[in-house]
Amino acid sequence: GSMDRTVPPGNINRQLVFADTDPDSIQSECLLLNGEPFAAHLVFLLSQRMHLAIAALACGVPVMCYEYQDKAEGMLTHFGFGHFAIQPQELDHIERLADRILTAVREAPFHKRDIQAALPRVLELARRNFV
Repeated sequence: GSMDRTVPPGNINRQLVFADTDPDSIQSECLLLNGEPFAAHLVFLLSQRMHLAIAALACGVPVMCYEYQDKAEGMLTHFGFGHFAIQPQELDHIERLADRILTAVREAPFHKRDIQAALPRVLELARRNFV
């Protein structure tokens, strides 16, 4: 059935929010849930894994991604969300980072529309890499 993808304030722990920070974990971007990509069932993703983040964005799911080698910020910038890259120095101010993450989760339904609008342009850019 259809899943309610809204995130009411104060109810975040009851929503489908996934934080994947274990680089040795199963390839969750390949998992299916009810015949759909795992990422399609999320309302928000916090990850350090590029391929899972790409899968989530392809499904219209907002992503915050830990920055490494300037890849996360570059990927997110294609969707207008470069500011959703988490910089290593932000870990020195964990309360501020936690507030930033919680705000992004609460605003996820609004960001979904922007991601879906950017997706055709991003896919066209990706296609050009193979031509």
